[in-house]
Amino acid sequence: MYNIKLTIKAAAILFVMCLVSKYLEQPQIEAVEASGEVAIHTEQEPLSLQDAALMVTTYRLNYEVLPFSREIVLHYLESRGENVEIWDALIQGESSWNLYADNPNSAAHGLFQIMPLTASDYCDANYLESWLTQARCSIRIKNNQGFEAWEYYNLHMK
Repeated sequence: MYNIKLTIKAAAILFVMCLVSKYLEQPQIEAVEASGEVAIHTEQEPLSLQDAALMVTTYRLNYEVLPFSREIVLHYLESRGENVEIWDALIQGESSWNLYADNPNSAAHGLFQIMPLTASDYCDANYLESWLTQARCSIRIKNNQGFEAWEYYNLHMK
């Protein structure tokens, strides 16, 4: 059993390696720490980050295979100086932490329930590709329009 600590980026690479390789067992996340490290337990000796990056490049993977969890998303938002308590409540209210949520009453999609028209003003065309692209898009929207851009915030959080 190996106990290792990795940065969020390195942990994402490790999980990608597990997804693309039948030879690697998926490690168990123990904690995302305030320092930005992820504590992981795995039965196998970890590969170097250089080897991991080579595997990712070889398979030409995109962000869709980034590991997704509430903790990882909140850590990313916190690392960008965002108020995680507000984002956590907003995401829970908007999508119940469903990365692929579709609003039946509007055109909003994804974890943050981003409207396509709003996305066209602030986001890349691939904004629904992963939690990371959705988070980046949502931060841009918030920086330009405030949290008031989200209906859930206006109705339940003001």
